[in-house]
Amino acid sequence: MKKLKIRQFGIGTIMKYRPVVSSDSKYIFTIGDGCVYVWIVKTGECLRLINHNSNSNDQQIILAQSINPNNQLQLCVAQQNGIINVWDYEDGILIHTIKVEFEIIDLYSIVNSGLYIFGKNVKNVYSLYRIESIRHKSSPIILFDKLPCLPKSISFDKKGEICVFINVDGRIIYILNILNNQIKSIVIKKKNLSYHDKITCAQIHPNEETIALGTQSGRIALWYNFINSTNKEPTISYLHWHSLPVICLAFSFDGSYLLSGGNECVLVKWLYRKSEPTFRPRLGAPIIHLSSSNDQTFYVSTHSDNCLHIIGSNLSIEQTIGGINHIFLPQQASLPAGIHRFMRQESIVMNSGKPGYLQFMSINNGKLIYYLDIVQENYVSPNDINDQCLFTDIKRLAIDPTDKWLVTFEERSSNSNKDDYLNERKLRFWIFNQTNNQFELNTTIMYPHGQDTLNQILFHPNKLELATTGNDGFIKIWIFIPSNTNKSKHSIFINQYLILFKIQI
Repeated sequence: MKKLKIRQFGIGTIMKYRPVVSSDSKYIFTIGDGCVYVWIVKTGECLRLINHNSNSNDQQIILAQSINPNNQLQLCVAQQNGIINVWDYEDGILIHTIKVEFEIIDLYSIVNSGLYIFGKNVKNVYSLYRIESIRHKSSPIILFDKLPCLPKSISFDKKGEICVFINVDGRIIYILNILNNQIKSIVIKKKNLSYHDKITCAQIHPNEETIALGTQSGRIALWYNFINSTNKEPTISYLHWHSLPVICLAFSFDGSYLLSGGNECVLVKWLYRKSEPTFRPRLGAPIIHLSSSNDQTFYVSTHSDNCLHIIGSNLSIEQTIGGINHIFLPQQASLPAGIHRFMRQESIVMNSGKPGYLQFMSINNGKLIYYLDIVQENYVSPNDINDQCLFTDIKRLAIDPTDKWLVTFEERSSNSNKDDYLNERKLRFWIFNQTNNQFELNTTIMYPHGQDTLNQILFHPNKLELATTGNDGFIKIWIFIPSNTNKSKHSIFINQYLILFKIQI
């Protein structure tokens, strides 16, 4: 009996780990499922995959990546098994391999200082190492042999002298003075953060003695003079725009701007000295990672729906990079409209992670062709992180045999007590425009089965007719009426007749 061969289709998950921008700001590197994607900033296209093994059984989990501090045209890729592969990413050539005797957690490179490696040994002890010169037989030297916890939200200053991280609970901040080999811990308490406020992320200023701390309440705390201050507690100021927890922070390369992001799907750019915010709203999904290019011409935002935005310094979106769009709301169903084939574009069609959108993915190469906005609504974040969101999602989808017509049924989420929210339902007919190669809206039917939901939709195999069934107990037949045979100036779909198939008792 032959074994079924499974081939990876398209671009997998690229949002789990923070992206890295090349030193010349021409490329972005993202860790995928068993590989690293090299993206061209100017076009948003994938140049190549590196550290990729075509045999899925031999693929190693990639945990971290960083630019080679000794050669800015090379990328260090760390695997879970303790292997660090050094790649020439422009030519796709493996330069050499370094083996370490511990599990790698993360990598950070500092020019003129070395490659910093956070690792865990067989006794589950966390340590910090450094490789000063990246060569085939390089061995890491240990800087801190016993860190107090698993480090989260790690950042270094530009010289590689100070490292900051937090613990998993967000209750303790750790400051590593690498020059003096000292560890300082600051416990979050009422007197040093106004009240007990969990830390969600931390970022050290590249040039100054300042730490930016994102909190559960949405505030950003700026801690100054945290090392050399003679006071027991550092000086603190606050920035506050976010209404939900701050998920990520990043300073620009020279430290003149601070970037913040979270569940509001808004990139906030703070002028560091004056604490003045500017905004890039409506990014579609919560922001989970932020990076800045070395030349400060663009920023990279990674989102929980599995896409990246390349955002210019003027906060305009220059490119969008994405794999299969993931759902990010807990109440979203997984592909409620199913997966459908659309041969006119040799693609598959399914729900997008963004509520109310469809995504068209190429069958040949797995690339995203485009999104189709069905419901024309912007995602609005909840007032509280534990609240459910009101949103309209696509529940049913059908494509006619000629690949000319698309039908969608949408329904608003029913987590409100208001009847108009509970019952808002629409049946939409879309026609394919061969000029721009996208679907355009033709007809919208409000409440196609009254106050009841719609269950199934099906096109006739030989005629332009659609059948729908609903909880009202009826089968409805919808037919196409050309513009020259009806009073309207437009060609539309109407309900021709209905059939009772269920008597409600």
